[in-house]
Amino acid sequence: MTKRIYNQLENLIPAQVKLSFLPASGFDRFELSEKNNDWVKELLIELNEKNSEESDDEKLSHTNLNIKMEIGKRHKGQFGEFALVKVQVDGTFTTECVKTLTPIEQILFVKFQACFLNESFEKSSEYEELTELFIENDVFELYFLNRGQADLKETLHEQIYLNVDPYPTKEDFSEEVKQ
Repeated sequence: MTKRIYNQLENLIPAQVKLSFLPASGFDRFELSEKNNDWVKELLIELNEKNSEESDDEKLSHTNLNIKMEIGKRHKGQFGEFALVKVQVDGTFTTECVKTLTPIEQILFVKFQACFLNESFEKSSEYEELTELFIENDVFELYFLNRGQADLKETLHEQIYLNVDPYPTKEDFSEEVKQ
């Protein structure tokens, strides 16, 4: 039996997961939030950082970050062992309207799949320009293991910020200007 470094029943999983600890077939499923994982809480605090009118605790009291994750290990001849991760992120956070500089709430929804190949592929000319990989009849974002570990926090951070509106505005901004 493989020793697990996470607790599936309590939805605890570290920000960096060793490939050797992942299930060889199927997926382990997790429902993570800022309430049960410190690294998820750190992501939410960072999302809320542009709201300077409240403390971190005040922001956390009315914002949330929920992550549904499936993670597993596969083995294919040309790739060796690799990790597959399927993720859905939803939540709310506060930021500033770029026009009024007042706090506004933003809704977040991100869905992606990632494949973590051995780091030796990162230096290969065949993979240096690739950002996606077609595997198991689906498209996965391509990432690389670092010393045999999949960096879940960094991957989520990147995918979240690729999907956050960089210039959020209040929905009723045009009404405020007319008044």
